[in-house]
Amino acid sequence: MTFSRLERLIPPVIVFAFSILLIWLLNFLFPMAYTETAITRLVCALSFLAAGVIGVLSLMAFFKAGTTVNPVKVNTATTLVDTGLYAYSRNPMYLALALLLISFSAYLVNPLGILGVAFFGLLYYPVSDYS
Repeated sequence: MTFSRLERLIPPVIVFAFSILLIWLLNFLFPMAYTETAITRLVCALSFLAAGVIGVLSLMAFFKAGTTVNPVKVNTATTLVDTGLYAYSRNPMYLALALLLISFSAYLVNPLGILGVAFFGLLYYPVSDYS
């Protein structure tokens, strides 16, 4: 499996920032008269907490393995991490970022925010080379 060219050119944190901006912009341009409910608060809080736990556990696995978390400089990686959350997910750090986007969308109570989550997800959809 190889990293996509986009993943090496644009760091995920930059795409995350653009996704946050897109969610905010959609909320600004297309405000919706939804009111905050217990469900939106719950989705916001749970996705935020899950993102924190997943993000910290993912980073701890990299630090424990003694390798880099920088997806732009893949040649500096010294170890392939396949334990912990990485035994179940290709990249739980992206999952944590997506959960933060969901949390922000729920916080704004605008269903159009899901487009920002989709933007992030589609840019980093796994590209595999099985040759």
